[in-house]
Amino acid sequence: MADDTLADILDEHRHVTDLIGRLQTAMEDEKAGEPWAEQVAGMLDQLVKLLREHFGGEAETTFFQEMIEAEPRLTNQLQKLALEHSAILRAFVEGADLAKRLSTGEGEAKQLRRKVQVAIATLRRHEAEENELVMQAYWDDMGGRG
Repeated sequence: MADDTLADILDEHRHVTDLIGRLQTAMEDEKAGEPWAEQVAGMLDQLVKLLREHFGGEAETTFFQEMIEAEPRLTNQLQKLALEHSAILRAFVEGADLAKRLSTGEGEAKQLRRKVQVAIATLRRHEAEENELVMQAYWDDMGGRG
């Protein structure tokens, strides 16, 4: 696997992680209102864009294909994770739509918080499972070779 492919994936992860941290902080903010909802909608739109690039990006696709070729036994787990991408994206798109409605007075902050927090938890679990597979394949099965 090319070092630049892994670097691209890690860079994408850093951007997503940073934005998730900012979103989590926003979900804990008690001052829900129009400016808050607009900010949350903007962050969610940005996150959806990043996740579309991350999930559909060449770096991740190439990386997963290389993992499957090197360790075919990981195929089912990797395919399961790949299938989750659309559901995760949909959850954040729905959150962005709800935040936009809230900023016009047509939504409820409690519902938005709950939806976004569930989506964040799902994404974190998903990323943790991916990371675990990568580390398992990289260290245990590939002997640390890149």
